Amino acid sequence: MFGEVLLPTLLLIGLTAVFVKIVWHFPPAILMANAAYSAITKTASTLYLELNETYLIETAVFSGPSGATVRQLFYNGLIFGTAIFVVYWLVFLRADHGNGIRRQPTIFIPSAMQSRWALVIATGLLGVQFVNVLASPSIPLFTDNTRQLFWTYHIRVPLLRDAMGVLVMFVPCVASYLLGVAFLRNDKKQKILTGGLILTYLFFLILTGQKFNGLVVGLLISVAPFFVVARYGGIQFNLGKLAIFSSVTLTFMLMISLVDFDTRGISQERGGILGGLAYRAYALQGGVYYTADLLAMSGDSRGDMGMLLGDMELVIRALAPPQLAEGYIRGGINLAGSLPGTALMVGGIFGAILICMFFGLVFGMVIATFTNRILLGRPLDMFLLAYLYLWCNTIYAQGSFDEMLSPKFAIFAALLLISGLVFSPRRESQVSHSRRTNPRTT
Repeated sequence: MFGEVLLPTLLLIGLTAVFVKIVWHFPPAILMANAAYSAITKTASTLYLELNETYLIETAVFSGPSGATVRQLFYNGLIFGTAIFVVYWLVFLRADHGNGIRRQPTIFIPSAMQSRWALVIATGLLGVQFVNVLASPSIPLFTDNTRQLFWTYHIRVPLLRDAMGVLVMFVPCVASYLLGVAFLRNDKKQKILTGGLILTYLFFLILTGQKFNGLVVGLLISVAPFFVVARYGGIQFNLGKLAIFSSVTLTFMLMISLVDFDTRGISQERGGILGGLAYRAYALQGGVYYTADLLAMSGDSRGDMGMLLGDMELVIRALAPPQLAEGYIRGGINLAGSLPGTALMVGGIFGAILICMFFGLVFGMVIATFTNRILLGRPLDMFLLAYLYLWCNTIYAQGSFDEMLSPKFAIFAALLLISGLVFSPRRESQVSHSRRTNPRTT
């Protein structure tokens, strides 16, 4: 088994190292971490499928050499390259003031009152959703119920689910940003409150049945705004603490994922825990993209514009055998699709280039806006940005522009635009990255 996973593992490590280096030198890139996680793991998985003949249970095809890994790298390079260029243009070049000299953007610290209000609102809304969950029957943590069935059929007040979403994404976004502000201020009380809010949120995810991918989304958004504030605010990181935290987090995530294998029956299907782990990491993760690529290259894509504008159910029906597809849909289980795969099926090799660059443009604009609002010290805008961020990552992961075409995306974008034009919040001070003489260490 070691020989089978060696090259995919090296690719996984290499791509992760490249992304980490980009993030370190270009902090806004961390706001792309969820999409990057999906892209990196799917690319490594695709290489595994090309090197090792594997029967993909989800799509009923055998894998083999096809060039899918190269195409995956190319299309993802287009997406992230376009997005990073857009962010660089809107964040850095606008900070040059037209003199051609690259400068680190200045970060503003919001007023203490704004920070308190943002924390109170985020905590209160999470508390309301917590009560909604605890008042509902068949809570996933205590039963064998799945998170999909729980949120669809068993949640006590569906209106709260629809209003805040099942991930309540604004909570970790606001808490992470305020944690960074607390470090800049050296406000111990706010550090405790925001750190406690993040931990409470992660428990909320576990309580409601989120497994590996759901926790990854929550963890990365719990880190991203803090990292941007810390890097531009001059906070130095203790690499030893970061290594310990990352190791503990990874171990915890792997333990959670083993539960997910049992829920899906992967361990039994692959002959044990280790077989299930290898299959989940190196076959299941990229199986849908590999199948989409295979069909597109063979001229039997079975894709149309409806797939690109639809939802996960359309992808499942197009790629999975009918009986298995119906089972996935009834059980609320999503296949791990991606935008490059759907783009290939719908547009072919050249059409996929335009589709991926268009998404990169939109994604870059959202990340640039996110970064600018962090730098301007606007914690209340995080409530809106969290959802635009989530929907962009959903577009990439599910391979569908359905979220972007929905009225909620337009409404949130409009509200964010109005907020930027009309409201000018009070800020206590500004911190220039290049002028800090006594950076704090965390």
